[in-house]
Amino acid sequence: MIVWVTAFVIALLVVELCLGLMKGGWVKHEVSSILLNLQNISKAERDEDKQRLLISGGISTLRFSLLFASFLLLLVVIVFFFPWVFSWEGPKETEYLIAITVIGTICGALRVWYGSRSAKREASFNDYSLLDRWLHWLALEPLVVRRVSFEMECQSALPNKRERGLPGDATTDASDRAVYVCGLARSGTTMLLQFLDLTESFRSLTYRDMPFVLAPNFWRKLNRHSSREANLKERAHGDEVLVGYDSPESFEEVFWRTFGNSAQVKSGSYGSDDVDGDTLEKFADYRALVANPKLEARGNTAGPKRYLSKNNNNLLRLRSLAADPTSTILLVYRNPVDTARSLYRLHQTFTTYDDKFIQRYMGWLGHYEFGPNHLPLSIAVPYMNPSLKPDEPDYWLDYWNAVYSYVLDQEDVGFHLVNHDQMRESPRQMLDTIFMLLGEEVDTTQMATQVRPGKLSAPPSEFSSELLASANETYTRLTKSKLNVYGPITKNEKI
Repeated sequence: MIVWVTAFVIALLVVELCLGLMKGGWVKHEVSSILLNLQNISKAERDEDKQRLLISGGISTLRFSLLFASFLLLLVVIVFFFPWVFSWEGPKETEYLIAITVIGTICGALRVWYGSRSAKREASFNDYSLLDRWLHWLALEPLVVRRVSFEMECQSALPNKRERGLPGDATTDASDRAVYVCGLARSGTTMLLQFLDLTESFRSLTYRDMPFVLAPNFWRKLNRHSSREANLKERAHGDEVLVGYDSPESFEEVFWRTFGNSAQVKSGSYGSDDVDGDTLEKFADYRALVANPKLEARGNTAGPKRYLSKNNNNLLRLRSLAADPTSTILLVYRNPVDTARSLYRLHQTFTTYDDKFIQRYMGWLGHYEFGPNHLPLSIAVPYMNPSLKPDEPDYWLDYWNAVYSYVLDQEDVGFHLVNHDQMRESPRQMLDTIFMLLGEEVDTTQMATQVRPGKLSAPPSEFSSELLASANETYTRLTKSKLNVYGPITKNEKI
């Protein structure tokens, strides 16, 4: 029995290592480079060029051969380690090798079939291999790993940070003019983030930074030869928003989950305590690590980039972020009916996912917006009706009303409101105003064409009339606020 159990574990490990090597694209990248070099040799006219290409191609081929041989040797060591330890000989060793071959073949075929069932299923995290899941757990679950990785990153990428201030280097700058995009989920924050990310002035965390988002320099250096293609696919939300490895995304909450009590799960809500000065200083370091990685310190003539964040949980810490007078907070809102309907739909969709990894993944990133692990923001709880439950449409309309009632009570903080509905009606004017506010000269003509006009919503019959009237009143107050970046809407709009 122990022979088959051992063979099963080793076969799984070998399959995951082989698929991981192929999935990472290293083999494809190296082979493509060698073939391209051979083509260049045949096209070269001068003997000097041919000789140079032959030498570089020979070195590349030798390097690839040695590394691939080392990988094969590693697999051999893994396979024969236990027979050597337990001194399995004769029939036992044969039984072990047959078991590994059979189990490995079946597991490999199942993994390939399971990983290619559909692009939609891939977007819902089910294509993460066992090694992928272990790596994400290691980087995002243990608090000590998160803190140590960040401290080591700072020591490596921010040396003598207080004495140095070289442009383009990853050094702390308290006046880095960071931009924060936030708002209730399903309000249009991702669209605004993607437009800002199209410019050369900003840098945000991307999917390529996962899972070591607290050590971006280390992870980028480790993956600098990765050839993962930046193919765009519809994300798991089913909202036609396309994302790829280089797409910006909301991973900043990992930082706030890691340090102090600035973000924590409380009884029935996701809460936040006041952010202390030490945490804000660490956050300034983190912004520098993300926006201006050490890899670009030399030869960067464009100057430092501005940190760009999309984190809806920053509604919890508006005052702390606004304490930096050089920062800009763009707080996005959308009409209550469309937002509540979208949240309710996604809550139902994600609740049906029977995958514990998805729930843990969302929790690691502080995404409690919807799904089985949904938690309302603690700032909204005092405004909410406690009798409503997430499986009712009224809950999400009440939640929208609570969040933005809180926002209206914070108008003295120093943020800017962005009306997503107005963005759909007048995209060019809205984008021009936003970039003017940020002090960036950007031609928004092409961006504006990507904004789909709003659709006429069905009558909101699923919501209680009293709650709908209250939400409409809150929305009207928002549209009339002088904090809107494109000017307040004066007409009384009914949803």
